[in-house]
Amino acid sequence: MKTKHFLLSMLALLASVNANADAVEIDGIYYKLFPKTQLAEVTKKPIGSYYSGKKIIPETITHDGVNYSVSSIGDEAFEDCIYLTTIIIPESVISIGEYAFYKCRNLTTVTIPNSVTSIGHMAFYNCSDLESVTIGNSVTSIGDYAFKNCTGLTSVHITDLTAWCNINFNFNDFSNPLYYAHHLYLNGEEIKDLVIPEGVTRIGHNAFGYCSGLTSVTIPESVTSIDDFAFQSCTGLTSVTIPNSVTRIGYFAFSDCSGLKEIKCLVEEPPVVNENSFNSVNVSNVTLYVPKESYQQYKEHTIWGKFDIAIMTGIELTQGSAEGKKDVYDTNGRRLQSAQRGINIIRYSDGSTKKVLMK
Repeated sequence: MKTKHFLLSMLALLASVNANADAVEIDGIYYKLFPKTQLAEVTKKPIGSYYSGKKIIPETITHDGVNYSVSSIGDEAFEDCIYLTTIIIPESVISIGEYAFYKCRNLTTVTIPNSVTSIGHMAFYNCSDLESVTIGNSVTSIGDYAFKNCTGLTSVHITDLTAWCNINFNFNDFSNPLYYAHHLYLNGEEIKDLVIPEGVTRIGHNAFGYCSGLTSVTIPESVTSIDDFAFQSCTGLTSVTIPNSVTRIGYFAFSDCSGLKEIKCLVEEPPVVNENSFNSVNVSNVTLYVPKESYQQYKEHTIWGKFDIAIMTGIELTQGSAEGKKDVYDTNGRRLQSAQRGINIIRYSDGSTKKVLMK
């Protein structure tokens, strides 16, 4: 048995050596070259040596007179590089492989450029000193456990909210850096009153989970589904506005949102919901505002009926102005750029909401 284990260990070692045998070193970084496509992938150093300090990956490299575009950071490229302090990733990189920065515990900030479309499984696992991560607007997939044990995270930065809503977090809490960071920043400003952009059709699995910095969420008419775990553990969330277009609220979508106080649900037909959608939320203390014509349907619903249901009497019809407005909607819950002639639903900066007739 011991001989078998020894042979397996040797084979694994040889495989690792062979995988790195064709790598070339240029300015202290090793690359795997693909001559046919003239692409290069950053790869790990030979066994027993590790990257350290600050590493700047260039967009292009030249080897034997041939120019290569650096298009990827390979699997395990910087694994166990505990003395790596800074990594600069160029706009030429489109993918970050599995375990790419595993256990790089001295990294404090990482910026994923807009060129990157995927971040691999466990890519930043155990980067315990990582404090801030910027996610580029082309990322569509983040692998399982990509940010697990990144316990030092305090902020996640993005520049495109629509792109963030469309990321596939692979049904795993630790794929989303918000699990530890809790605070999401858009163009340098923390998002507290979240307004989902028009055009987003669904709020994906775990998209805003654990984002305790959120206090309110307003969803546009384009959204039809709030997916599983979408807002789980958003403990600072107090108010949610759901438009008439939403047909489904997923499993644990608002679980552990312990600060939730009110939901303005403009959906005439009660959306599909399940017992766990508001798990660990005392829904009897949450006021659910619904359209007058739908009051009885909500009241008799096995799940919605547990809320403190009220007709939208808090939205009163007055003749007034839009001065001091925070958000403006039409009567179908669609967000408007400005108040239009006719009836508008206006949410003011003092927290009040009124149905205002503009002439």
